[in-house]
Amino acid sequence: MFPGRLAEGAQPSVLFDVLHTHDAAYTIVRDGLAIEVVENHDVVLPFVVGVLTSAALQELRNRYFLFHAGSVARGGRGLLLPAPSGSGKTTLVAALIQAGFGFLAEDVAVLDPSTAELHPFANSLF
Repeated sequence: MFPGRLAEGAQPSVLFDVLHTHDAAYTIVRDGLAIEVVENHDVVLPFVVGVLTSAALQELRNRYFLFHAGSVARGGRGLLLPAPSGSGKTTLVAALIQAGFGFLAEDVAVLDPSTAELHPFANSLF
């Protein structure tokens, strides 16, 4: 099963809410506790994406190997592309997608240690 989906009837391990108050602030809530108040509506979405990504990585690291890497797939095989920040991982992944590879990840690659399968951890390329 894809690691990002819950089985039918299962409950999520973490719950998030974004509350918009009458004073135009946004409160980010994790498991019923306010974790941040954001005043500028332009940064709400990037902030929420960041906390969701962080929570997902915390959950995944208990079962999978996580690499700072891009990853793509083709013909039932995956390709792991580890590299330092700023070295062109995203550009290489984008070029491989243009060449017919399937997109799995551009910054965090998820490897199942029991099967050696790469799993998608898709986010925006740019």
